[in-house]
Amino acid sequence: MINAPNPHRLTFPLHGHLAACLATCLFATSLAGADYYLAPNGSDSAAGTLAAPFRSLTKLSTVMVAGDHAYLRGGTYGLRPVIESWESLEQLNYMNGTAAQPIVIENYPGEKPVFDYTGYANTRGLIALYIVGSHHLRLKGIRITNLAQVPDGPCSTGLVADQSTDNVFEHIEIDRIGGYGFALGAGAHRNQFINCDAHHLDDRNTAGASAWHNANGFTVFGREDVTGIIFDGCRAWLCSDDGFDLFGCDGFVTIRNCWGFRNGYHEQADGTLRAVGDGMGFKLGPIDLQYPAELKRVITGNLAFENLVCGFDENGNYTGQGIFHIYNNTSFRNASYGFRAAMMSGVVHDVRNNISFQDLAPFYGAEWEGSSNSWNLGLDLTTADFQSLDPTGVDGPRNPDGSLPVLPFLKPSASSRVIDRGADVGMPYSGSAPELGAFESTASVTPPSAPSFSRGSDQTVLEDAGARTVAGWATAISSDQPTFVVTGNTNPGLFSVGPAVSSTGTLTYTPAANAAGSATITVVLRNSTGVSSSSQSFIITVTAVNDAPSFIRGANQSVAQDAGTQTVANWATEMSPGPANEGSQTLAFRVTQNSNAGLFSAAPAVSANGTLTYATAAGTAGNATVTMVVADTGGTDNGGLDTSAAQSFTIAVSATTSSVFEANVNFQPADAPVVAGWSVDSGAAYGARAGAFTYGWNTALRFDQLVDRDLTSEQLRDTFARMQRPVRRKITRYTWEIAVPNGTYQVTVTCGDAARTTGTYAVTAEGRTILTGSPTASQRWFETTSTVTVGDGRLSIGNGATDGGNAIDCIRIVTAAPNGSG
Repeated sequence: MINAPNPHRLTFPLHGHLAACLATCLFATSLAGADYYLAPNGSDSAAGTLAAPFRSLTKLSTVMVAGDHAYLRGGTYGLRPVIESWESLEQLNYMNGTAAQPIVIENYPGEKPVFDYTGYANTRGLIALYIVGSHHLRLKGIRITNLAQVPDGPCSTGLVADQSTDNVFEHIEIDRIGGYGFALGAGAHRNQFINCDAHHLDDRNTAGASAWHNANGFTVFGREDVTGIIFDGCRAWLCSDDGFDLFGCDGFVTIRNCWGFRNGYHEQADGTLRAVGDGMGFKLGPIDLQYPAELKRVITGNLAFENLVCGFDENGNYTGQGIFHIYNNTSFRNASYGFRAAMMSGVVHDVRNNISFQDLAPFYGAEWEGSSNSWNLGLDLTTADFQSLDPTGVDGPRNPDGSLPVLPFLKPSASSRVIDRGADVGMPYSGSAPELGAFESTASVTPPSAPSFSRGSDQTVLEDAGARTVAGWATAISSDQPTFVVTGNTNPGLFSVGPAVSSTGTLTYTPAANAAGSATITVVLRNSTGVSSSSQSFIITVTAVNDAPSFIRGANQSVAQDAGTQTVANWATEMSPGPANEGSQTLAFRVTQNSNAGLFSAAPAVSANGTLTYATAAGTAGNATVTMVVADTGGTDNGGLDTSAAQSFTIAVSATTSSVFEANVNFQPADAPVVAGWSVDSGAAYGARAGAFTYGWNTALRFDQLVDRDLTSEQLRDTFARMQRPVRRKITRYTWEIAVPNGTYQVTVTCGDAARTTGTYAVTAEGRTILTGSPTASQRWFETTSTVTVGDGRLSIGNGATDGGNAIDCIRIVTAAPNGSG
């Protein structure tokens, strides 16, 4: 039938909302840019890294720019909510790469991402993947499947590109869609499909006589506003309408090395084929514009066989005009003509070197008679002219590089009469002249025998071992184009990068962080025709390694002399034996150092629930630094760690005599929370303060010298004052003083910054250095207690000679007890 425009053909407008894809180069790695990752178990609120992947293609539209590269992990991506504004399930919109830096989105090496919409309750003509306004995009290695048609409604579509140019679609499979496979339209120029497949498509639910007559594998619309389309190495089969349909396109299109077969049929549940639709392998158009002397189609090296009607069909209308070059194609066993025309009055196409064999008739229409074709040369071809007429494998797996299966089907035999019978049309050939048909003659193609290999040993690694590479794991590899495929994994959660075997037998995998256990991995070896070896299984065991426990220590302690027994609930918090797989271990705190044991009648201790207890000795005062760790029961086998990093705190016991002077001062912005029992210094110059103390700086600090980080729950360590500031390329240093009675004091100074580890600390008291340190990520704070004598009524705190950015958190000043600080 003539494929006239149909209101049910597409649900999207035809006046500029579809676009085809351009590509003049193959997939190329971006010259620069970020890498992103997607996985079926990912989240679009994640970071998009290998460890924290995104979930949807749609998310990539919001983050990717020219030069970026996205990898899709294997597995089934399943159902998603409809994007209402586009009536699609995924979209890649307004993504702008460049020729030098395309945006690349492809399958993770060795893995197959599948967008499977089985069970989706479709209530409209939805698009699985809609691409709008995107340029220099490279999309590769995905499958879209099982999107049903609406009952009595419009068609669904696997992939639509609209107003998108200079794109490449490679090794994409679209199948079992209730409508179109790939659809392109207006505004599409210089685009390319490489090694793509469309199959098992039908629109049975389209209303009226149009049912079954819309589901094409590859469809190009856009009339005159689409050109430069290239199809290379693509297949279309069991599409209820046509394999390749250019009826709506008046631009320039190239189709080369493509196969269109068994179209116009529907495969029923019992495997038989029912005739339903138009049934053209290649429907070439154009639709209605007048280009009687302009080249519009170049069709070379293609196969069309076992289609319901014709192999290659003009099927434009009576007004469309344009010249076709039809070279070296093969038509076989089509139910009507191999090559049919009758629509372009007065246009003679260049039709040479083609074969029609076992079609109802070779050609129809004077425009397609041509020369140097099997029907012009009087060749009465027989089965002896071909290596094989058995199409087994034509719908089988592609080669590892994505190319078409290597088969003997319809290739010239050694004695074939099509050898050297063609005309030179500017295409490469061997011998004295080109062959007729899609294939140059070669030695007979014998399908490779079943591949085989010897698997390597089972693998055992330690937890958190990182990426593993085992060269030569598979040996005795026998295959023409070896491709290892992992067909089973009993514990995929054990890996952040699943096991894979390269063509040379190298095994790679990466255990997931903090994961332990075992997985049985099953592998097969495939050859170029998709034939698999016997499966072989092996075990990967990840041996658990104990992670160090951890905790957050509480605040330093201050009590009065003879305070007796002290209990501080929840002093230690966030106690953890390690990751989740170590949650059954028990914890115990242990004191590793006590600088002043005589200060206590019951030594400091922390219970498993974080409660701190101690009792002060009668009649004693002073300070003690206590160091503590927590240990778990996981042991140290295989290099495990059962003890946390040590953490220290101080316990200050103050004298209770009436002559005791005590001041606790925290350096903080004025709006920061006030710690109970502590006075506040917010950078004012020396003077009287609330609480009967007199203290301050030699010069008032600027507001930006007082800092509140809001990063730690211990307020005394979360705020600080910067004791120096750059002024006119010089460093101005500040001195802090407090009025005290002349005498001897225990002075405890804490320095540190919860956010930074730069600089060095050097603090003086009464001109003597009492604290030094260089902060690191594991030790951000430094604290010291020193005995200091004051003779002028003011205790002075200043910067040492080696300071590089003192950040003073707080200071405690207590009259020295007779027995000292320990």
